[in-house]
Order: sequence, then C-alpha cells, then structure tokens
Amino acid sequence: MAGSGFAANTALGLAEAGHATLFVTGRSDPSDDAAALAEYGLAPHPRLELRRVAYLAGRLRFPVYAALVREVLRLAREKRLRAVLGRNPKALSLVGRFRRRLGGVPLVFEMHGRPPEAIEDAGKRRRAARRRARERRLLDWIDGVVIVAEPQRGMLPDRLARGSRVLVAPAGFRDSAEPAPERVSGRVVYLGQLHEHKGIEVLIDAAAALPPGASVEIVGGDDRVEDLRHRASRAGGRVTLTGALPQREALARLRAAEVAVAPYLDLPYNLYLTPTKIYEYMASGAAVVASDVPCVRGLLRDGDNSLLVRPGRPVELATAIARLARDPALRARLSARAREDLAGRSWRERGRAIAEFVDSL
Repeated sequence: MAGSGFAANTALGLAEAGHATLFVTGRSDPSDDAAALAEYGLAPHPRLELRRVAYLAGRLRFPVYAALVREVLRLAREKRLRAVLGRNPKALSLVGRFRRRLGGVPLVFEMHGRPPEAIEDAGKRRRAARRRARERRLLDWIDGVVIVAEPQRGMLPDRLARGSRVLVAPAGFRDSAEPAPERVSGRVVYLGQLHEHKGIEVLIDAAAALPPGASVEIVGGDDRVEDLRHRASRAGGRVTLTGALPQREALARLRAAEVAVAPYLDLPYNLYLTPTKIYEYMASGAAVVASDVPCVRGLLRDGDNSLLVRPGRPVELATAIARLARDPALRARLSARAREDLAGRSWRERGRAIAEFVDSL
C-alpha cells in the first residue's frame, strides 16, 4: 500500500478485522514505526507489520516501489500472500509485472482519483490527466477495484463497472483512546485541508455574523494559510488558523468543540470525495453543520443528525451555527443521533468488507 493517513487507517482496519497486514510506505524522517503511526493518531497492532522505506528527494519514490515488490515476492515464496491492495498505480503496475510468480493472488486497486475535467486548477488538472492515463492502463488488467465514492464507478471500464469486481467502501471512523476534553463554550471547528473546494472562505466570512462568544478555529495547513489569515483578520478576531498540527492534537481540538463545520462548495471535484472529516465530526460528539452537497448526503440528514445549508452562503451558514449556539438540547440531540449513525462504519468494518471482497475475486 502507498502511504497516507487514509492508507494507514485502512491497513490498521484490516489488522483489527483479524487479517495479517503488511503496510509498505515511504519514510522521509528517521522516526521509529510507533512514532510514524502516532503521527496519524494510531497505535501499533500485533497483526500490522510496517515497512518504512527511505525515498530520495522530491518525487523519486522508486525505492519504495522496489521494496514493495521485494516484500510481495517474499510473501509469495513463503505462501503467506493473500492479496495486494494499493492506491498508487505506478506501484501496482510494477507489482503486476511479476504476476506469474504470485501464485494467482488478486491485485486490487483502491481508487481515490477524479476525472481531470472535475479539477479547476490547470496544473493540477494536467497532473490528474497523467495519473488518469496510468490508471486506465492498470484498469485493463487489475483483478478488482475498491472505490470510495459511487460516482467513481463511471470512471471504470465496462468489464469492471458492470460486474462484481468493484467494492464501494467510503472512509471509516476511529474512536479516540484519549480522555474526552472539556468542551469549549462557543467553539466552532473546521478540521482538514484548506483547498479551495473546501469552502474555507465561506466559513471565515460567516464568522463575522456569529453571536457574541462564538469563535472559529480552522485546524489544518497548506500554502494557503497566510492568505486565509489575511482574510480572517477582517472577522474581528473571531477566527484562528492553527496551521498543520499532529493528528492527535488536531482531533483533540475537534473533540473540544461544540460545533464542527464542513462548508464544502458545490463543485464537480467534491462529487468524488469520501468525506473522512464527516466521519471524524460525527464521532467527536460535536454537532455538525455542513453544506448540502452530494458527498455528504449518504451520511447527514438535515434536522436529524446535522444541520445542512446551501453551499457558498455565509449568512445561512452563520444562521445555522448561531442556532446551535443558542440551543444546547438541539446540539445534544443531533450529535447523539450522528454517533448512532456511525454503526458499522468503522475502519475495522471497512477492513472486514475489503477482506471479504478480496476473497470473492
């Protein structure tokens, strides 16, 4: 598997579901394995084996791919290889060159991409087009595909899309082992990346209309932080941008909030999103306010387990947040129902579903 927080949770979920799992990922620092898992707020597991491979500067990840092939071939020789699951088309394609030596075990691609035409930024669109070309070649021969959102099915060739070789498996949630922090009165939190399609500007603009005592904390970081801080300076001190934080600290801030916000914009990009943050919000005990866009509708229902607002409307977003600020009983009812609705959606359950899917191929 390639490395990321999503991939790490998937690997741990497979281990928690009872399956011995080898997680091969890149390493750009000398920290030990336990510290690497802790970066994602995860703990070691006896069924999870981690292989972290130092890679070269920039995007030269070939040492990671080569290590993956070595480990796959070793497990095949030892008759301990059940399947190979990966989200990096380059790495899986390299493994595919050795299929005859793998004893017929299935190779499965976990697809997280979206069509290039759904991406507005020209540079990112070109990179997505190159990745999409690699994916198409991979999909010509791969044994199975795990997709994280139903619209991705339209990106698959007919032989996969119309058959039983596709599993729809959105993100999962994980309960925190940390003690629950005391909630901060009036605290509103956004947790996640700061990309344009996330709607951070809408939340910042909404902050100016919030009632006295309410404050917004935006937890996450990328190269847009300073521009967003400049915008937030016009919100009268109500908005704080923390920048990037370790996962454990970021989740602790979320769990201390009364309200968690996902102000997604209504863009084609978000159709292909698996909203990991929504799962984290629902598990946190905070009341959820989100944009009413397709990627959240399978999880959130307005007035039942959340409040939904039209995307791109700061005043409507502020009104929903203010409503929750005034009504602790409503916050408690929505958050309790959201928590109930997470039944069967843990990373462990996702791991179990993937393992059953692999066995069916």
